[in-house]
Amino acid sequence: MRSKLFSSLLAVLVLVSLLAAPVSAGNLPSSGNPPVATDEAETPTAAGEKLQLTDASSEVQLFNGRYFVLLEGESLVQSLSENGGRIQVDAPESQAYLTVLRREQDARLQQISRVVQRSLQPIFRYDVVLNGFALQLSPVEAARIRGLPGVRAVIPDRLEQPLTDAGPAFIGAPEIWNGNTPGGVDSAGEGVVVGILDTGINFDHPSFADDADPAYTYPFTTPKGVCAVSGGPYENACNNKLIGAYSFTTEDVTPEDTDGHGSHTASTVAGNQLTIANFNGVPNVTISGVAPRAQIIAYDVCDEDGCATTASVAAVQQAILDGVDVINYSISGGRNPYNDPVELAFLEAFDAGIFVAASAGNLRNEAGTDGQVNHVSPWVMTVAASSHDRRFGHFVDVVGPLGLIPEDLSKGLFAMPGDGEVFSPILIETEIRSHPVNASGCDAFEENYFSELGPSIALLEASSDCLFYEQILNAKEAGASGVLVYNPLGEAFPMTGLQNLDIPTAMLNKSDGEALRSFILEMNGEPYWTMVYITVTGIANIRVEKWGDIKADFSFRGPSANDFEVLKPDITAPGLEILAAVGDGVIPPDSEAEFDLYQGTSMSSPHVAGAAALLKALHTDWSPAAIKSALMMTAKFEGLLKEDRLTPADAFDHGAGRVDLGAAARVGVILDETTANFEAADPANGGDPKTLNLPALQNNFCVASCTWTRTFKNVSGVSVSMTITSPSWLAAAPSSFTLADGETQAVTFTADVSGLPLNEWSFATVKLETDNTFSDGKQIADLHLPVAVRPMEQLPDRQPPQLVSLRPAQGLTVTNRQSVTFLAEFSEDVQEVGAEDFATVQGGGVSGSFVDSVRGSGKSFTITVDTGSGSGSLGLQLRPEAEITDLADNRLRDIPPFDPFEVYWIDKIPPVVQSQKLLEASPTNAAQVRFELTFSEPIFGLTSDDFEPVQESGLTGSSVKEVQSVNPQTCIITLLTGSPEGGLGLRLKAGAPAHDEAGNTLGGLPYFDSNSVYWVDKIAPQVNSLRRMDENPAGAEQVRFEVKFSEAVQNVAAADFAVVEKGELNSSVITAVQGNGDTYQIFVQIGKGSGTLGLKLPPESDIQDAAGNSLKDLPYYDPAADYRIEVRFFVYLPVLTK
Repeated sequence: MRSKLFSSLLAVLVLVSLLAAPVSAGNLPSSGNPPVATDEAETPTAAGEKLQLTDASSEVQLFNGRYFVLLEGESLVQSLSENGGRIQVDAPESQAYLTVLRREQDARLQQISRVVQRSLQPIFRYDVVLNGFALQLSPVEAARIRGLPGVRAVIPDRLEQPLTDAGPAFIGAPEIWNGNTPGGVDSAGEGVVVGILDTGINFDHPSFADDADPAYTYPFTTPKGVCAVSGGPYENACNNKLIGAYSFTTEDVTPEDTDGHGSHTASTVAGNQLTIANFNGVPNVTISGVAPRAQIIAYDVCDEDGCATTASVAAVQQAILDGVDVINYSISGGRNPYNDPVELAFLEAFDAGIFVAASAGNLRNEAGTDGQVNHVSPWVMTVAASSHDRRFGHFVDVVGPLGLIPEDLSKGLFAMPGDGEVFSPILIETEIRSHPVNASGCDAFEENYFSELGPSIALLEASSDCLFYEQILNAKEAGASGVLVYNPLGEAFPMTGLQNLDIPTAMLNKSDGEALRSFILEMNGEPYWTMVYITVTGIANIRVEKWGDIKADFSFRGPSANDFEVLKPDITAPGLEILAAVGDGVIPPDSEAEFDLYQGTSMSSPHVAGAAALLKALHTDWSPAAIKSALMMTAKFEGLLKEDRLTPADAFDHGAGRVDLGAAARVGVILDETTANFEAADPANGGDPKTLNLPALQNNFCVASCTWTRTFKNVSGVSVSMTITSPSWLAAAPSSFTLADGETQAVTFTADVSGLPLNEWSFATVKLETDNTFSDGKQIADLHLPVAVRPMEQLPDRQPPQLVSLRPAQGLTVTNRQSVTFLAEFSEDVQEVGAEDFATVQGGGVSGSFVDSVRGSGKSFTITVDTGSGSGSLGLQLRPEAEITDLADNRLRDIPPFDPFEVYWIDKIPPVVQSQKLLEASPTNAAQVRFELTFSEPIFGLTSDDFEPVQESGLTGSSVKEVQSVNPQTCIITLLTGSPEGGLGLRLKAGAPAHDEAGNTLGGLPYFDSNSVYWVDKIAPQVNSLRRMDENPAGAEQVRFEVKFSEAVQNVAAADFAVVEKGELNSSVITAVQGNGDTYQIFVQIGKGSGTLGLKLPPESDIQDAAGNSLKDLPYYDPAADYRIEVRFFVYLPVLTK
């Protein structure tokens, strides 16, 4: 999805909080009989029980607040620059480089943290690829760090979307499995590791078991990722087939596949050969991945919202570390290769010797619509979707009068059953009728319409106006004995909600249904009524040759966006009704394995990834570019049809053609390319993609003639002679060549387009044919190159107008205004500029914004926008359909994507106090105390005049001393405490003019937190009473005194008291002090002699109250508390001891 060149990294212009989704809805639910899921945007979903019309262009995605922050300097892969080989990360030189690089990254991260005034922790760190981080930032923060020294680019994250029984055989995989290769070497992907970047993996599925082929020993047995965590839940989830799994998502961090998409693609690439005993009534269905002996590592990069590009880059980096050979990426994106982090990561994967297959994308895309195909990077293999020759369902044979049947109906039709009654076992030559007006059957039919001339089948058109149930019920009540419904938007899918209807039903696709309806209406017209009959078989595994090699109507076409002169898609592969493993979302095995039929370019891409795995196993020294050239130059290109099943497909439909592994295994001559040349071809830096050594020729602006040069290399081990044939307007020099093994030959192709239609695409094929064989006698494969050229009378003498900038008039501003303005600047004078040409881009909670007016002329215009309601980002973009032209009527083109850095931040929510806390201990006798207030957002203009003390319980004289700012959201307020005693709180006054950055004044005023109050106490404690607790002792050894203070005190110890002895009494000592609060007991051991014994508190004492006030009025002595001590006599009596 993105490109790699740091020298050309532009800040990708993407939506801040909402991104337009370039892809369709997800897979259809697996209900129905048989179920077929799809990635097609405009295919109706079965779950809705009626045709769901989807305007995919209006779909949006939530932006997750992440940004790529890419730094100056080379990643590890770039520093090694070993095109075509695995990166040795553990090598000493690699580790030394990573140590230095991470130290530099840490320094940059500290710098960035200082700029945004908070500590940042990377979500992902990129050092093996790209060099940088994924960080969670606000748009304002992202703008602040953009352009910092050492920062290459700040790029918003995107959310992309996840976009095989007959498939492997259809593309010729058994040719390689069975050793029909030079030297008779067979391969099922042995020794190859494939990485699946998708929604996770179904660990317990038999497609990924390591015992399916007991005779084979897998070479890699060390578990990776979550499976390598000792004692973790996935410790035993992997095996020698599925050797690792990772999760890079923010959902529950588990790579278990709860969606099914990732398991489906993984099993299509490299799943085991299995036989399903019964699939939807069809017995003994055999499925296999294209490379069934390849090993798998799953990288979960998608959650329920989509697939974050930051996660995808992290997964590519891990795949390089894991030493994978092939990556499958059935996810959208990649239409700006030199400005896209994922595509850049793929280029570094290419540099590490990894082949990347990616989906071309899904949506209805009529011929001639430019710029829809995904993944236009020349270093990625972009795969379109087409059909194979197998269907699970009913075969419908049409019989016309006297055997006359239109060509498009002559070879039979396919009907897909749903969850209702099926046509079983067979329906023999029954009339089929279609109402000329009530085509859908949403309205009731005339009584007995379908039975007045005998039993007949009803043909209905699916509609969004009513449920399938209602359509079919109306037909049944009008006498129909069965119903065929056709989808006017595309492929057939299983209808649901029909379980309670006792009438057989099935669905036809658009082209078959429309052709059949036209034929019926023609035969049923005036002046004669001629019946049309059909025969319908029971559900079966049906193979019909003519069903194969038809472009899927949802598969994106070329040419590449922005006049990028690289032919895309590169190739096509089966992507319709692909049967493979799906997910159950749990680790323990279920009683039954899960399989399902999916369709989409997500399903075609893994066929090519598996094909690349087979070639990699045969040719371990081949680069990804060599493998790509072998697959493209041997693809089947004749006999492929567009989605109408009649018109020959062209290179924008299928690239070089449909994968043919039987031929690819016999390639003797390849094309190769390097990372350096890919980097140099960036048009933004003066490069020319047409000069790349790719197996396709494209020129978007060919005036009179144009040329390409391609360099072919012989890798056959024998001498090879090639003869080049092409259309008369396309010459090759030389037109033939002979190469010894290892030699290369540069060939220049020149197109004379003087006889071709101007301003229209013309397509051709260059063939390179040979009679040579490999040393074992096997035929060396013929090759071909697809050609796409658009003749022009002359290069435009002036460029169409372009939007130079569209930015807020006040710059990146936070505001609460109801109306804001944007400034649009064009490259030249333009006309017809109106409010309808612009659309607001709302992020966060903003809603209801609209373009109010446009003023200006020439190159400069001012657009006034009503900000609507709510808070969040608000930007402006030109609509793709804008009719703005220059004065010569050249229409505006190359409209740039939305720039998330050119927005207003709308904030209509007033700031409030989030918390208040005391910074000193309470109670206190301090002269001043501090309160800390934290606000919901940064505020400005706060002064001491905005606060006042709240005095309680007799406290007076308090005042606000000062207000100090800790940071924009936190301040400290110092209060003078006053006297003598009482509660001291803080009130933020009503009407305080402090405000947030947008100008919203403080809300929730006046603010007072009754739970955040000091108790101020400046009254010193004193002794209230001292009394003796016992009678004058008679023979006792100790006495007790009780001291009561004026308030609770602390730090009371024996050292704070002294005995007072009078008369002959001496040697009395204090032995213990007990008590708490304001009352304490002092224990005194009586000394010798007679006299009085008292207690006093000396002048120096550590006794304080809780506020820290020391005891006053010392020394303290009360003689009334003295004890009278008499002399004690001790009489010792003799004791009889014997």
